Amino acid sequence: MSLSYVTPWIYRFSVLSLLTGIFAFEFCLSSQPALADSGAKPIIVKMHADWCGTCQRLKPTWKELQSKYGERAEFILLDVTSKDTIAVSKTAADHAGIGAFYQKYRSQTGVIAVLDGNTHEPVKVFKGEIDIDAYAPAIDSAEGA
Repeated sequence: MSLSYVTPWIYRFSVLSLLTGIFAFEFCLSSQPALADSGAKPIIVKMHADWCGTCQRLKPTWKELQSKYGERAEFILLDVTSKDTIAVSKTAADHAGIGAFYQKYRSQTGVIAVLDGNTHEPVKVFKGEIDIDAYAPAIDSAEGA
């Protein structure tokens, strides 16, 4: 599944959950295939919160990563800004097969991690890294894993 479709889909659920409740999210989520079926593509995950200064500084980096690696990797933004977005993000992480990652890093905003697409284990976890070139070795390694 191409993430050009999945990424807006995950962002949309944060808004949907706030406007229509978790039921709408679960209904839409159940009609989508799991990212866990994405094969060997690396999964790039951002732990985000609106109140996090590091997260705000990472927005351009996140967009550039999506632009540069959008065809080679799956992208998931896990938003822990509020109770509503936390519930949505937990469900999305579980559905994507990265629930263990979410549980471990849910309190560490400003993290962007590269996960192996098969095992969903972190290849490298970056905290506040804005240099786009720093991510390349981890993404390359995750692709070859």
